[in-house]
Amino acid sequence: MRDEDLDWKIYHILAYGEKYPVRDIIDICGVEKEEVLKSLTRLEKNCLIEIYQENQEDGSPLICARVLSLHETIFRNQIRSFASSANSPVIVENGVIKENPDYKRSA
Repeated sequence: MRDEDLDWKIYHILAYGEKYPVRDIIDICGVEKEEVLKSLTRLEKNCLIEIYQENQEDGSPLICARVLSLHETIFRNQIRSFASSANSPVIVENGVIKENPDYKRSA
């Protein structure tokens, strides 16, 4: 299966519900775990989904994914674009917005 086709399939699976555990997405797709994880990473990188961890009732971690709302997608794309600019006063490191130490204010 082409990467684009798998991405499209997974996105539509996620769009059907509020959230899905990654293990369920793997079962639904019938594709190798590594391929599903690569697809989820591409979708998250393109600000279409969010991958996050929540705790189950027994305290064990559960990795889930969900589709971002239109507002979240636009906001994340704007922040990523703004923060990746060399002239940006801020940078994003590991999801944290920080002051860019290399930023030079114009006079």
